[in-house]
Amino acid sequence: SNAAVDNRLIRHSDGTISATWTMSSQFSSSYSDRGTGYNYYDGSSWAPDPTSRIESSRTGWPSILTTGFGKEIVISHNTDYNYMQMSHRPSKGNGPWTEQIISSFNLNGSGVYTPLTWNRAVVGGVNNQSVHMIGVIARTGLGGTIYNGLDGALVYYRSLDGGNTWD
Repeated sequence: SNAAVDNRLIRHSDGTISATWTMSSQFSSSYSDRGTGYNYYDGSSWAPDPTSRIESSRTGWPSILTTGFGKEIVISHNTDYNYMQMSHRPSKGNGPWTEQIISSFNLNGSGVYTPLTWNRAVVGGVNNQSVHMIGVIARTGLGGTIYNGLDGALVYYRSLDGGNTWD
């Protein structure tokens, strides 16, 4: 999924635009402040350039979504804690972001979490409340593990209630 195009821009039906990207202000190999850059176009002008990520810890490869009820969602892989993370707020363009863990991959109950990376997500279904997400369990060379005989297995997650719960 890393080579696939991700949802980084949304042009809403009212002409407003939500934009995301992976950003960092550092010019080093660690990019410890890396995360989701976000900006919003209200129909006449863009908000000021962001100076920090929307998440509280290091993430990458955001997918931006809006549910049928207007909830704005950004899903990224969290590289500090090895899980998929959803940042969301009740409406597009304004308000604080709430962070939620979508998934972690604790193999065999060992307490060791294998990295999940390169997610892609879309919204659909009744009232655009279904969120479908794929990701990759990191290959062994990137700190991951073999899953069902696959090195770099593709995994799928789904929410039928706008990201509140996942199966």
